[in-house]
Amino acid sequence: AQAVPDNWQIKGIDDFDGDGKADVLWQNTVSGDVVIWFMNGLSIASGGYVQKGVPHDWQIKVVGDYSGDGKADILWQNSSSGDVYMYIMDGVTMSGGGMVSFGMPNDWQPK
Repeated sequence: AQAVPDNWQIKGIDDFDGDGKADVLWQNTVSGDVVIWFMNGLSIASGGYVQKGVPHDWQIKVVGDYSGDGKADILWQNSSSGDVYMYIMDGVTMSGGGMVSFGMPNDWQPK
């Protein structure tokens, strides 16, 4: 087992590479870095950075296959502006995406 420092939080578990196995999406609460571990059962098969240095007001809210390609995508929300942004993912690579909503009120939370 691998110890994970306290400043890394699991933000989602879903299949990001389309192999039918759940993978783990992490975000660092200090640096803002976002990483995916591609899993093979209990073992980390590989992994990589999605993005480094994400500003702290952008938070990962939900992961799921929004594009229908069999790979999980990432939905973000800006805690200051309320803006909602989608990353369409292909493994650790953002293959598309865009703004979903501008200025969503703070009492509305994507789930």
